[in-house]
Amino acid sequence: MLLDEVEVDQLAAELTVRIRAAIPSYNGLPYGEHQKTVREHLSLLVHNVAAGEPPPKVLRMTSAAARRRAHYGMPVYDVLGAFGVVSAGLWDALRLKYSGDESLLVGLVSLLGEWNQTMSQAVVDAYVHESGSRFERERRLRGRLFAILSGSEIGQELDDVLSQLAFDLRRPFSVLCWRREPWSLEDIEFLQRSGRRLTGICHVGTVHEQTVLVAQDVDLDELATRVLEVIGTGGSLGLGLARAGGDGVLASLTEAQAAHRFALLQQVPIVAFADRWLECTLLDSRQMLSPLVERPMACAHRMPDLAAAVETFANSGFTHVAAAKSLHLHPNSVAYRLNRWHELTGLDPRRFTDLTLSLVAIAFARGDRESGQGEGTYTNAEPGSE
Repeated sequence: MLLDEVEVDQLAAELTVRIRAAIPSYNGLPYGEHQKTVREHLSLLVHNVAAGEPPPKVLRMTSAAARRRAHYGMPVYDVLGAFGVVSAGLWDALRLKYSGDESLLVGLVSLLGEWNQTMSQAVVDAYVHESGSRFERERRLRGRLFAILSGSEIGQELDDVLSQLAFDLRRPFSVLCWRREPWSLEDIEFLQRSGRRLTGICHVGTVHEQTVLVAQDVDLDELATRVLEVIGTGGSLGLGLARAGGDGVLASLTEAQAAHRFALLQQVPIVAFADRWLECTLLDSRQMLSPLVERPMACAHRMPDLAAAVETFANSGFTHVAAAKSLHLHPNSVAYRLNRWHELTGLDPRRFTDLTLSLVAIAFARGDRESGQGEGTYTNAEPGSE
């Protein structure tokens, strides 16, 4: 035996620390499990290296360890790098212990090289197998997830599918949604691959005519930036509230869809339901609100400068000065436009309820304008001009 058990234990501890310092991805692997694997690998090496090629038991252990590291999402080249650290560390220990036996060391160089090559191939083979099976299983689970969210697989257990996709049901989920025509399977897979570069978990799929992303423990600003890069200029996103559990995902999806509709009407890149929950909620009540919003909708259509003053006032801390700065106007001009809006619509934008109805009416009018509906749509607006 080239090293005794005490020497193997000491070397395994040293090499574990060395690997984790040199290859950061190994810090995601539990320390005890990592040291145990290094120790087993070293022990098999020193017991069997003289026999030539690694025996089947060693290759099976190596493959199992490689699959485990693939499960943790560690790159294959990091695993090969760790094997290199172990081989180099073992060689240094043997050279120090047998410095007076040159013939032994010369023979070991060749044997260790053959072992390293054979075991590296076992690692690569294990990664290829694990990646293919894991990604295919993940793809099937992802398909089930979005089928459930679409309502086409009502009998499926949402919580179970989320857990199998590595989500933690106790932690909050975030849901993003958007629409882009056409949205191909290749686009979805591209975004899914992009999401793997982010910390956390995210899965992308389609729910009816929308593309939906379910995420957990992801930087939402960075995620939104990635999505907007993929969907291109003019795209709009809706973001639901962060909620835990399968029921939370369903609720957040509903909120994200409402926020997306409002983002489209506002012609902005992203709307978070948490920020604009009132307007998002009222969007689904247009028919009910029609008697209240028809006049301000007509005013917004005919006099967009007044509508812009109302929106800017709402987004500028409800002050004339801040709104005037954003609009490049004098504060008195902003005050005049707000008063004129009040005269024509009956809604005072300085009152909370009236401002809310005004903003919803402006959003409705913008949506009608984008869809090609003319001012003839509105019948109850009083004529007037600024």
